[in-house]
Amino acid sequence: MPTAPTLELIAARGSKKQRQRKDESVQDFVARITHLDLTRKHLLALDNINACHKLLTLYLYENRISKITNLNSCTHLTHLYLQDNAIERLEGVNRLRHLTKLFIGRNKLIVLEGLHDLPNLKELHIEYQQLPPGEKLLVDPRTALSLRRSVRHLNLAGNNLDDLSEFVGFDGLKTVDVSHNKLTDLNQIQMAFGKCRHLGTLNVNGNPFCLLSKYREEIVVMVQSLRMLDGREVTPTMRQFLNNWKSVLDHRRKKGAHLRPQQRPPHSAKYKKPTFKRQGVSVVPSFRSRLRPSPSMLPPLQAQPAPRTSDLDVLARKASSSRTARLK
Repeated sequence: MPTAPTLELIAARGSKKQRQRKDESVQDFVARITHLDLTRKHLLALDNINACHKLLTLYLYENRISKITNLNSCTHLTHLYLQDNAIERLEGVNRLRHLTKLFIGRNKLIVLEGLHDLPNLKELHIEYQQLPPGEKLLVDPRTALSLRRSVRHLNLAGNNLDDLSEFVGFDGLKTVDVSHNKLTDLNQIQMAFGKCRHLGTLNVNGNPFCLLSKYREEIVVMVQSLRMLDGREVTPTMRQFLNNWKSVLDHRRKKGAHLRPQQRPPHSAKYKKPTFKRQGVSVVPSFRSRLRPSPSMLPPLQAQPAPRTSDLDVLARKASSSRTARLK
């Protein structure tokens, strides 16, 4: 099995719609090939690819390629498939100015770089890179600045990302996959994709914040253009309901913030029951104790003088006379 494609292999793996003429040499036929499929050929290098001057689509996935070379003459290339290889750096790709789709997932990239001169790149798939333990995929600022102007479909799944600040400004995105990363804060989604008016499909499953009970509802409110979230449809009715729900919560928060501590309801987080000190001990009055006056608030009782003996005799005579009158 050759470690690099030969002209004969290229001619045999070209598009089925293109046939080599009888009077045509292998070099001339290879020069006019537009589609080339070299998948699963155990290739280590890309020799003789530069002979394909009119190449539009190149399939090179599931090989053992570690370095991208000999693509300088393929200036018409629009689709490049390099998944499942051993590529560590993107070299020479920025010269493919007509490239619209780049599939580079499941390689060994540590830094996303070398894509700063691709004004027509619409799709970028860089998922599940074979990163060293504890490392995450880094993004070159120059590449990020160039990509935010053109990319519409972005796949960043499985790259140990815990921050999306490098992708702020990608306002033209239509589909995004950031699943199976290490995102813990939902605000990262709002910061990066909250202003994407055309973002219709978003995948975030497999991140730590997915353990929150209402993460899905929060994201639907953050990104108003979503139609699919984690493979589930977002209906207009659902979005309207969640927007109303958020408006009610915001109104309650604002209303509670303007109230004084004495006016806030007991369930408010900032409300504290008044305490009174009695003999050095703090006492929190209950509801019933507020209705019942305390002994200290009552007026003191005045001592009444004891009745005299003569008064007792008068009372006794009155009682006996009234008893005699009733018997008669």
